[in-house]
Amino acid sequence: MHADRIIERSAAFLIAPLISLTLILSGCGGSVSGGQQTILTSGTDVSGATFQVNNISGSDAANGTDEPFQSLQYALNQLRPGDRLIVQDSGQPYNVSDIVDEAFNANGDLLKTLRGFKLTTSGTEALPIIIEGESTGRPIIDQQQSSSLSGDATLGLLLDCVNHIVIRNFEIRNVNEAGISSSIKGACETTNITIEDNHIHHVYGEKYVGGIRMMGVSNLLIRDNHLHDIFSSQSDEDNVLVTNGRGLTNILIENNQFDALDVGVAINAQGLDSSTFALDRQETVSGIQLSNNVFNNIGSSINLHTSISDAASSDKIMTGLFSDIDIYGNVFNQIDSALVLDTGNSLYPANNICVFNNTIVNTLSSSLTLTGVSDMEIFNNIFSMPQSALLTTNSATANASPNSLAYVDNNLFWNYSSLSWRLGNDSPEDTIYSDLASWNMASSHPELQANPDLNTVLADPQFIDPANADYRLSQASPAFSTGRFGLSIGADYNFPEGANLIINACIQRVF
Repeated sequence: MHADRIIERSAAFLIAPLISLTLILSGCGGSVSGGQQTILTSGTDVSGATFQVNNISGSDAANGTDEPFQSLQYALNQLRPGDRLIVQDSGQPYNVSDIVDEAFNANGDLLKTLRGFKLTTSGTEALPIIIEGESTGRPIIDQQQSSSLSGDATLGLLLDCVNHIVIRNFEIRNVNEAGISSSIKGACETTNITIEDNHIHHVYGEKYVGGIRMMGVSNLLIRDNHLHDIFSSQSDEDNVLVTNGRGLTNILIENNQFDALDVGVAINAQGLDSSTFALDRQETVSGIQLSNNVFNNIGSSINLHTSISDAASSDKIMTGLFSDIDIYGNVFNQIDSALVLDTGNSLYPANNICVFNNTIVNTLSSSLTLTGVSDMEIFNNIFSMPQSALLTTNSATANASPNSLAYVDNNLFWNYSSLSWRLGNDSPEDTIYSDLASWNMASSHPELQANPDLNTVLADPQFIDPANADYRLSQASPAFSTGRFGLSIGADYNFPEGANLIINACIQRVF
């Protein structure tokens, strides 16, 4: 451990091999099978027992139904398929020091002891397990960690190789590594998980830090959560990586709020080369929807990538693949970039990516930065107060396929000092288009399949109250019903009758 490490804000959502982020989803490890979307919803009924736990007035000698249990871990251990656990707001935070995992290096040396609450029992599709804070008050899990990091870590809740689980209505704070995490060993299937209406903040760690951290998952719903103040520090910490690529499918991330983070949502299609990787088994990161989220004061709001910084990967060939991704209805406010999609280290370019009906305000660097992307569509977005290029594409290193933009049109631009697009950055076709007129004539560039933004709008979108970050459209907005398919432009859009059928054809969704 190094005393001079600089602690930085990290990401809210991490889905990947593991990196420092707020929300982290990972395509490495586990043998997920994908399939039809069967994620549980808030209205799901349970047919088993309803238990309660109260860390002040309860007792583990009680039956948990007539009188509450006292220990949250003890209560978790009693759950069976179909059960519901209601965690009462006792006025005092829940915390635990139980060991849930231990990490070793290649020599068998103990590197870290991981503590926290742990769920090891799965539900079924017909009999899910629901763990929720009581409706009258949100209980708090506070593991009393701080920025003074140690070799060991204490997270909030570990979902240890479990399926058909709902977690909702908690505040989780002052934890290490993750507020809610799946198993990071990559050796088990984790599917049908719903994480909703939680407030997760003040998460500390070194590498692979996230407010919500998921690996090798399918059928995952993350919605209505608020994540902020996630911190990480870089060091020479020796972490063993999962090196066999596996799929990540059917992920819906919607209606979440991300504030003051380095990264909002990070998804890593690590896909390190191995004899087990196979595209025909759909071992890809596919069927992802990121919709109607709010990103405030974020560095890289959405980061999709296939790279890892650890030395263990230096001699590996990346085979990660992103496919069928929809990013729509999101508001990005005071950010460095809305989307960084980098598959330049992978043998396979990302394909079938749709970025539409987002409102992007005050970006400091390139709003969209793309590397190794094919058949991408960008339309019906509002770009307001951009401080740099609107779009930058970079040449890939591992695959020979150039970027391919299938459709770029019907966007609205406003309050800019200059408009700028850059294609083929640092490649023989490197070209900067410094105004809309030259951009409209850019179809001769090998990365474009058609002339871009011929139907663009240059006008004030007339937000209701931009000074207070209310980016809904006023009734006089020129963005109303002027976009592709007759939709309004921006995140505050409306669907004309039948238009949802057209939008679904943008990519082949699995939802």
